Amino acid sequence: MKGIERVTYGAVAFTFLMGLVQSISCNDFIWLERSGSLIVVIGLLFAWRDHVTTLGDVKAFYKSQLDSLKETRKGSRPKGIINGAMYDHQTKEIENASKKPVELTALMIKRVRATEMTILISGTILWGYGGVVGCYMFSLYSA
Repeated sequence: MKGIERVTYGAVAFTFLMGLVQSISCNDFIWLERSGSLIVVIGLLFAWRDHVTTLGDVKAFYKSQLDSLKETRKGSRPKGIINGAMYDHQTKEIENASKKPVELTALMIKRVRATEMTILISGTILWGYGGVVGCYMFSLYSA
């Protein structure tokens, strides 16, 4: 996914820190709440890119490639003990390899969905309660 998660988390962290710094310097925590709204926008843009569909396309591509490889090997078992054993081992390896993209894709889809939800939920909470929590924490810190 070309490091899109790292870039997205970096954008979220940068937005949060800028909102926090601006809030502390102005002594007005509405800037922290506004950074929460920008984090929600980042989460919506991440979800809008629809990485899950891209991962589904990758899964379908690998499945079609492995299916065509299986078809080319069908009925071409060589004669002989050693050649036959090597052929059987390679066939088992192809069968095992065909399971890995499905498992990996399912794991990546869960990861993308978790990233989307983490960003959206944290941005919404910060947007709703950033000012209240910021004022409370700042009053404890300055007292």
